[in-house]
Amino acid sequence: MTSRSTLSLLLIGSLGFGCGDDDDSSPDAGPGVDMSMPDDAATDMPEPPDLGEGDMWVDGCQPVSIGAFELDVISDTGIRVRAPIDPELDEVMWGLDVWFQRFGGAATEGTIELGAPPNDDFPDCPHCVVATKGTDLETAYFAYEGTMELREDPFGPRMSFQLRDVILREVTIGPGELPGTISATPVEDGHCLALPLVDVDSVFPPDEWTCDISKWADGETCDCACGTWDPDCFRCDEFPPDPECDPTPLPLAGCGDSQVCSGFDAACYRDCSDTGTCGFGTCVYWLDGQRICETDTDLFDNAALGEACDDPFGLTYCAEDVGVANGVCAQWVGDDGDDPTWTCRPVCTSDSDCGEFEYCEMIFRPSAGYCLPARPPSWTCHPSTYEDGTCHCGCGAWDPDCGLTFEAPPAATGCADGDVCVLVDEIRTWAESECVTPPTNDTCATAEPVTLPYDQVVQTRGAAPDYAAESCFPSGKGGVETVYAITLEVGQTLSVTATPTNDDDNPAIYLVGPGDPSVCDGDFSCVAAEEEGGYGEPESFQFTATEAGTYYLMLDFFANRWLEVRLQAELL
Repeated sequence: MTSRSTLSLLLIGSLGFGCGDDDDSSPDAGPGVDMSMPDDAATDMPEPPDLGEGDMWVDGCQPVSIGAFELDVISDTGIRVRAPIDPELDEVMWGLDVWFQRFGGAATEGTIELGAPPNDDFPDCPHCVVATKGTDLETAYFAYEGTMELREDPFGPRMSFQLRDVILREVTIGPGELPGTISATPVEDGHCLALPLVDVDSVFPPDEWTCDISKWADGETCDCACGTWDPDCFRCDEFPPDPECDPTPLPLAGCGDSQVCSGFDAACYRDCSDTGTCGFGTCVYWLDGQRICETDTDLFDNAALGEACDDPFGLTYCAEDVGVANGVCAQWVGDDGDDPTWTCRPVCTSDSDCGEFEYCEMIFRPSAGYCLPARPPSWTCHPSTYEDGTCHCGCGAWDPDCGLTFEAPPAATGCADGDVCVLVDEIRTWAESECVTPPTNDTCATAEPVTLPYDQVVQTRGAAPDYAAESCFPSGKGGVETVYAITLEVGQTLSVTATPTNDDDNPAIYLVGPGDPSVCDGDFSCVAAEEEGGYGEPESFQFTATEAGTYYLMLDFFANRWLEVRLQAELL
């Protein structure tokens, strides 16, 4: 997970979760938490503004004690544990949050410097140490000094880390630079907190775990019927795979003979892999490929094969016959922008079980799935023509044989000689494709000569993305462009304006030269460039020539979207 917004999503989306012990008593150190102060703790520092009781200060910061950590949030974006802070700050119970974010490439072991990039601010810190007051996100204390030693991967079954010499400084939290993110701003002359040596070495099973905590990830048995899955049931279920992991299943505990551990809640089910039928319940495939006798009627729909299912939720079986589910309610998912119909699809174990122009979509890995058409729902040509090695245009959906939609538009079956295949609407990239005649002036070598003054409605549709202009703009320009050749004398001032004909366009204009068309080769520089306006707003610049010659005016966009603008150029 590398999105810059994942931290704020975890933060904002997790406020409803428990935050540990919130009573008014002073918390005791939990198991595995070393409450000793750092060796270099100063005992003679002046007292800062009153934050609570205390008479020993560390580098001018309020020393605090940390209680027992509890699992506070776990999601696909990260994991957070929380412990109460003593003494109370401002007569309110605060908590210490240690967050681990699933950023790609973030360290999962070794010593991490807190307060140094990327752990110096939200939303990028993969190892966040911060004190917060319940769900109050306006004021906090952020770790700007100290280290974290990770002894084990925090996303594994056991969390083992140490915080040493950590100083948390008062911050205010507000919106970040990117929409939906947050940022911490240190408070000038603000308060600060000094943490003791914090040592955590414990397991943190989720709230759903109902068995003894000592059984969670004990490395001895796959404990079933405990409310949720035991990590011991998936010893090698990690990414990237650990080549040293022993895939041999651990002994199963909690289930009877002829039962297996399965289902979303890790319950004991009767195994029907050998018989294919059940005396009680219905034999179904589960996601891990096991065949189990399912008795939950909410997981079944009355639809027969090929019929529409009635608003299924999650994994739903259908086409039940004599104790066996022969189908699964599935969507024929395509990029058509609409909500596809849920249909009862036949269960399969290979493509040979499916009909012509269908394939077996494996969801019950590694052994079974359901049959789906091998084309998107919006494909209007014969099924055999989809992804057959030839680019077909005008068939509804984009044919993968035509290449990527942001590359140069291709020639295609169904198009006249010289025409190319493009999307009808390049904002909705799943829309129908069609043939168009490309503009002839899509390179500097074929630039349209311009006689000034110039005032025309022009478009880039069907052109190729020949120039990135990476040296002319911070983000470059990867869209399709057209080029116009303008001859200037020394001292002449050129004024250019590009006004979009609709509010969905956001053009960029830039000028290259002077010289022959080869000045556009490679990573060229621009003598003028403009992209400050927003969508639907005009772009304009003025340029005074210091060299005589031919200049190349380019109309472009940041992506593959084609443009239509009123292009005006004149001498001032």
